[in-house]
Amino acid sequence: MGFLVDKTTWEMLNATADDCENLEQIYRQVCYSLLPDNSEDHNATFLYKPAKDAPFLSEIADRIRLLVEQGFLTIVMDEEGHRWRGRDDLSYVWRCWFSMTPQGNTLWESSKELLEQD
Repeated sequence: MGFLVDKTTWEMLNATADDCENLEQIYRQVCYSLLPDNSEDHNATFLYKPAKDAPFLSEIADRIRLLVEQGFLTIVMDEEGHRWRGRDDLSYVWRCWFSMTPQGNTLWESSKELLEQD
């Protein structure tokens, strides 16, 4: 396929496997683990724990742009639910919601086994 998938890229694709996500949600899924909040208020709240060796937000943003440019993610809509005006305005990385394309799904599925071997 010609595109090298590492753990971070795979997790980014995984975040968009079942529904669209924005930069913030992708960042949280890739860079944090959810832990149950064991405080006295037991209303199913969770705490975020930073993942070991997690990438910076800027790296996640750069990879979103690359994944869109390579055709593995597509822009679904802006933050207000409107169609995005085009990829020339790079603020889409910060303002839009993304979903995995069929090409992204093929890459994601084909790299699952490779990453499990690590």
